[in-house]
Amino acid sequence: AGSVLVNAAIKSDTGHITVKGAQNVQLDADVTTASSGTVSVDAVNGALTMLGTTTVTASGSSVRLRAQGNVEVGNVVAAHV
Repeated sequence: AGSVLVNAAIKSDTGHITVKGAQNVQLDADVTTASSGTVSVDAVNGALTMLGTTTVTASGSSVRLRAQGNVEVGNVVAAHV
């Protein structure tokens, strides 16, 4: 319901991470999953914005970034792109 602001790091050692906002998603902190976890970020009806210093990492899997509006990407690291 509404927009999502990530201002503290999100980390999973074994599983998937999903960040979903009904409007905008703003990533001001790193999002990281290890092993086979996938990172999915979805701004359903708005923009997805990452700070230039923010990194989304899926060490052994893939990253999915989606927005209805603009997507501003910082750093993305994934085994499968």
